[in-house]
Amino acid sequence: MNDDSRNTATLGGPMTRALSQIMGLSIQLPQCDGMEDIMTTEPTRDYEADIRNCVRTFYDKAAADDLIGPIFKGVIKDWDAHLATMDDFWSNALIGTDRYTAAPFPPHLKLQMTQAHFDRWRDLWVPAVEATLPEPLRTKALSIGEHMAHCWGRAYTSMKAKMVEA
Repeated sequence: MNDDSRNTATLGGPMTRALSQIMGLSIQLPQCDGMEDIMTTEPTRDYEADIRNCVRTFYDKAAADDLIGPIFKGVIKDWDAHLATMDDFWSNALIGTDRYTAAPFPPHLKLQMTQAHFDRWRDLWVPAVEATLPEPLRTKALSIGEHMAHCWGRAYTSMKAKMVEA
């Protein structure tokens, strides 16, 4: 085992399975120290409320954004349902609730985007996370968001190019 492998942990759940299947990769993110003790360290903390607040803070900014706002507004017909789905996705990703079981990447393939859209998503995600999530959720959400913006952008661009060639 090299030094890097001791400082990483495999991200589980549907996001990793979907990315691994689509991209043929083994996904690893930095270990978030203390995450395993999150519910015993602060048993009265409502992390679900923090996650809901983060999701809504992000989507308020994203919907108003000049670049990605039109994409969200053009696709999302039922905002309450979409926000509930995103609450489930992030709850699963951050505290392991297993409420989200779909593959999150494939629906994005029908959209018209570039890497710039994924970069803007990240640029809006970071301040929303920093303003709303406590540690260690903050570090984990930032790591996952960075990973998604980078890898999804690359995968999206690659898959769209292959679809055009076919």
